[in-house]
Amino acid sequence: MKIETKLINLLENYDWYAFMSDDASVDKRAQDQYKVIINLMKEFPNRENAYDLYMQHCPIGLAAPSIIRRDIGLQV
Repeated sequence: MKIETKLINLLENYDWYAFMSDDASVDKRAQDQYKVIINLMKEFPNRENAYDLYMQHCPIGLAAPSIIRRDIGLQV
């Protein structure tokens, strides 16, 4: 499977609202998924493309662009 396809699949299935849960296990699972997503984004030959995919899938108002850019090693 292509790296882009993997990332899109992860982003489409990511629980974007897990941080709102009162259940710590839900938040932990989302944190673990986030780490997988970030590590995959770091593998992209062009991380700007990975960042663009992330921003396309992230619900409006939930993205923290500077944090995402920092986490994948792009200039903020």
